[in-house]
Amino acid sequence: MDIEAFKELFNLEESYWWFVGRRNIAFTLLEKHVRKSLSNLVLDAGCGTGLNATILKERVGPTIGLDISDKAIGLARLRGVDSLVRASIEALPFKDGSFHLVSSFGVIYHQDVVDFRRAVGEFNRVCKNGGFVLITTPAFRFLRSRHDILQKSSRRLTRAELREAVSGEGFKIKKLSYWTFFMFPPVLAERVFLNLFDRVKGGGDSA
Repeated sequence: MDIEAFKELFNLEESYWWFVGRRNIAFTLLEKHVRKSLSNLVLDAGCGTGLNATILKERVGPTIGLDISDKAIGLARLRGVDSLVRASIEALPFKDGSFHLVSSFGVIYHQDVVDFRRAVGEFNRVCKNGGFVLITTPAFRFLRSRHDILQKSSRRLTRAELREAVSGEGFKIKKLSYWTFFMFPPVLAERVFLNLFDRVKGGGDSA
């Protein structure tokens, strides 16, 4: 993403309903499986502007934020994330079994991730035996919009596609679902309307 997109994310993710909803569901799920401990080392893979990393540190344990973008690293530092590494999620610079938890919030969809299955394999490699990996990612190609273009989205995965990817890397799946299931009809209606509006304005590349 460019700097303006990162700044927009920085300003929106604390209060915008979509980010708030995703965080509430993700961290409620984590609390069922991961107890807070200073011995828990956490990797937020693709930490972006660092908000999730700060919450992971507070609720789970010491957290390292990793991102390939210098712009993201700079904004994460502004948020107070003190452990930051610049690297690709497809080649994590850590030893096998280094982390009790690996999180990846909305990252594997990005065009900078050439092979998302390789990234999933890296999450598995650096996660301890008995540890956990949390992945969120946009779903359904027909929901692609101008937002995907601005965010440089490369892929949207179905639940079956994500299941295949993580199962292929040897994960035991605890939970796999579409988190906006009950919001899907209004979200779909809004997305169809906005895509149509973009085309009327001459933005037909949004589909």
